[in-house]
Amino acid sequence: MQLSTSWEPYDLTAGTLVVLPEGGPHAGAGVVNRMAAIGVTVGHAVEQPEPRRATAEEASILGIQMAALVTHIRRTDYSDQGRPVETADIVVPAAHCEIVYEIPINRWRSLRQTITPTATPGRLRAVRGCPRPVAPTGGDR
Repeated sequence: MQLSTSWEPYDLTAGTLVVLPEGGPHAGAGVVNRMAAIGVTVGHAVEQPEPRRATAEEASILGIQMAALVTHIRRTDYSDQGRPVETADIVVPAAHCEIVYEIPINRWRSLRQTITPTATPGRLRAVRGCPRPVAPTGGDR
């Protein structure tokens, strides 16, 4: 179980079929598909995981002890134009999850990077639980 609270720019979604993320014909479709429905391409996301203690409200909802360890992930999805299109606060109980990141490595691009440096963002592959989160890092490791 996890908690997720997200926000989207109203000036982007107002008057569209995706204005309510959990309502309408695109309900529950996820930010990438919902934004595509209004002509916005999600280009990348940035996640910042950090350990902390659960608040009383979070503990009650998640069914864990107050002040138990959780991983709080701040996630922002950006359009291919660099505009934030969604931001979310995700809270998962640390004892019940493992956070796994996959960093795509394109060997041709990596070789080219030695000539022309460019950034390749990491992406979240799966949330399975998490005693120790592993965050994306730059470079070819």
